[in-house]
Amino acid sequence: MRDGVGRGAAEALWVRGRSEARRPDCPAAIATLDQALIALPNAPWREGLLLELGRCRAAMGDPSAGAHFAELLQSRDPARRREAHLRAGHLAVQEQRWNEALTLLAGEDTASARVDRAVALSALGRTDEALQVVAPLLLVADSTVAWEPLVRHFAAHSTADADRFLERLSAQPTANDVRRSAWLFAAIDAGLPVDPVAAERHFQSLVQLPASRSVNEGRLRIAEYRVGQATSMRGLQSALDALGNLGTGSGLAAARIAELQRIGGQMVAEHDSLVVGKGTGDLTLFALAEVARDSLRAPALASSLWWQLEQGWPASPFVPKALMARMAIVPDSTEALRGRLVAMTASPYLAFARGENDPRFVQLEDSLGSFITARARRLAAAAAAAQADKE
Repeated sequence: MRDGVGRGAAEALWVRGRSEARRPDCPAAIATLDQALIALPNAPWREGLLLELGRCRAAMGDPSAGAHFAELLQSRDPARRREAHLRAGHLAVQEQRWNEALTLLAGEDTASARVDRAVALSALGRTDEALQVVAPLLLVADSTVAWEPLVRHFAAHSTADADRFLERLSAQPTANDVRRSAWLFAAIDAGLPVDPVAAERHFQSLVQLPASRSVNEGRLRIAEYRVGQATSMRGLQSALDALGNLGTGSGLAAARIAELQRIGGQMVAEHDSLVVGKGTGDLTLFALAEVARDSLRAPALASSLWWQLEQGWPASPFVPKALMARMAIVPDSTEALRGRLVAMTASPYLAFARGENDPRFVQLEDSLGSFITARARRLAAAAAAAQADKE
C-alpha cells in the first residue's frame, strides 16, 4: 500500500472509479482509478481496473490506453484477454501499426475486428485478402457493421478500390439512404486530399440523398475545401460562386457555410476597393491575409495577400512581418523569403527577432492591432444592420 491509503480505502476507490467509468464519466474515472492503482498496485482486482482505465483512455483518444491493454494480453480470464486483443488491435490500426494489428487480431471474427484486419491488409497492399476477410459480413448484409473506416482507407489510397467497394455496399439489401450518406461522406472526407475530382463526384451523389447528418457534414466539408483551396481573390470569388445554395437551411453546417460566404464576400469587396500603394491598403491586406489563414483556412490565399502587400506597398513597415508570416505557411519558399527579410536590417521586426528592445515594434503592433479591431467592429455592425433589414 502506498501514500498512506489502506486496503479498504483503495478498494473503495476502485469501486467508485468503476462506477464513474460506466456512467460514463471518464475524466473522473481515470483520476479515481489511477489513485486506486497507485495505492494498491497488486490488488486482486488489478486486471479489472486496468481494463476500465484502458477503455476510458481509449475513449478519450489517449494513446497510453495501449499499455493497459498490453498488460492484459496474457490474462487468465478469457473474456478480458479477448477484449484486450480486440482493443489493442484497434489501437494498432489507428496508429498505423499494420503488422502488429494483424498479429493481435488474428483469428478474431467480430465485425469490428474483421473491418480492422481489412484496413490493415489493404494498407499493406493486400486488397484481395482484405475483401476476403469482410466477405462474410457483406454476404449476410449485416446492417450493424460500421464500414466507414474501410471506406476511408480505400478512398485515401485507391479511388478505384473505393468505387468498387461503395458499389458493393450500396447493393446490399440492408443499404438505406442514411447508411449510403455515411459511406459517401467517409469517401469524400478521406478522398479530398488525394483525389478531389473523385470526392466531388461522390459529393454530387451525396446531395441527391435526403437531408441527414452525413449530408450536412458533406456539404460543409466540400465548402471548406473549395474555399481553402483558393490561391487568389479571383479564385476565392470562384469558390464562393461554386458554393451556390449550400449554406441555406438550418443546423451548424449550414451556419458555418453561410459564415464562409459572408466572410469571403466581405474580403472580396474590401480587396476590390484597394488602390495599389495608397492609404492604409497595407494594413487592409495584412488583415485580409490573417482572415484567409485563420477563418477560411486558406493558406495559399493568405500567402498571396501578403505577397501583394510586399509588391504594392514595398516601403510599408509591415512587409517584414508579412514575410515572416509567409515563411510559416510556405515552407518551400522559406530560404528565398528569408533572403529578402534579412536585407531589411532597419526593421523593428528584425530588431525584435534579434532580442533588441525597439519601441517602434510596440508602436507598429499597436497600430496594426487597433486597425484590425476597428475593422472587425465595422464589419460586425454592417452585418447586424443587414440582418435587421432582412427581418
